Order: sequence, then C-alpha cells, then structure tokens
Amino acid sequence: MKEFKLKEIYSGDCFEEILEKYNSNEFGKIVDRTKDGIICTTKDNLIKIKELAIEGKKRCLTKDYLNGIKKEEILGKVFNSEEK
Repeated sequence: MKEFKLKEIYSGDCFEEILEKYNSNEFGKIVDRTKDGIICTTKDNLIKIKELAIEGKKRCLTKDYLNGIKKEEILGKVFNSEEK
C-alpha cells in the first residue's frame, strides 16, 4: 500500500466519531475524502485535514492537493510521518 510522507498538518478538525465504523486499527489511514479535506484515523478518533504539507511539496490546502486525484486512488492509503 502506497504511503504518503506527511510533513506537517497546518489545519484540521477533530471528529468524535467511533473508529469501529471504519473497521480500522491503522493510524493515518485515509477513510474518506470531502471537497475540502481528507478524513483519516488517529489513535482515538478521526481528523479532517484541511491544510497540509506532503514531503517534497509546498504547504497547500488539502482541496488543492486533491485536485486531479480520484477518490478511489486515495481511499485506504496511509499517511506516514515517521522520521528515518
């Protein structure tokens, strides 16, 4: 599964939804995409990322990053921010 090297999250919203709804125990997994953000799992809940920086790219609004990416291409992918 392709990983996205997430450099930093600049803006987002936290959701108090139950993670079991998405059957995911994998943190950083993208479970949904909206017109203005990416919804992914965290340890305790979900976060909607509205502004981010991907390694090797400039800081941008998530909606701009998502332009040209089909929903099917990003769902299920995993953000990875581990330092090497």
